[in-house]
Amino acid sequence: MNWLMIPIANLIGWEHVLVASRLVSVGATLGTSLTVAWLAHQLRRNESVTWVAAILYLVTADVMLYRGWLSYADPLFAMFVASVGLAVAAEINTLRIGKHPALLWPPEDFKNGIVIAHAQEDVRGEVLRTLKVNGDSVFLICRGKACQAENH
Repeated sequence: MNWLMIPIANLIGWEHVLVASRLVSVGATLGTSLTVAWLAHQLRRNESVTWVAAILYLVTADVMLYRGWLSYADPLFAMFVASVGLAVAAEINTLRIGKHPALLWPPEDFKNGIVIAHAQEDVRGEVLRTLKVNGDSVFLICRGKACQAENH
């Protein structure tokens, strides 16, 4: 944190070094909030989710009352950690450019493939397996050539 405080303290004067350190903390807190918003946007592609994530980060008591502005190094570390999460999400998204997201409802004309459904009635097809996830039943349902390949 000191390496960011020094240029600010040089600009505003060394007698205001506490203000310089708080400016770094506030800047890192706002940067983390924007990073959380960007990460939410990368994951959900929904504008309201994006802004709710950013605002929820800013209004947590720990950020608002304690670490967000009191010249601790924690906001800077939080910004770096959130940036790593964003980098991972962005990399995953670039690996599937031009492809559909991993979680989609099957299209109306779904004729071939395997889907995961919470109820057998959700998707017409042959039930390959019934799995238990957190105590709930989840069904692997296939249609078309996928069923033929699975049965052989």
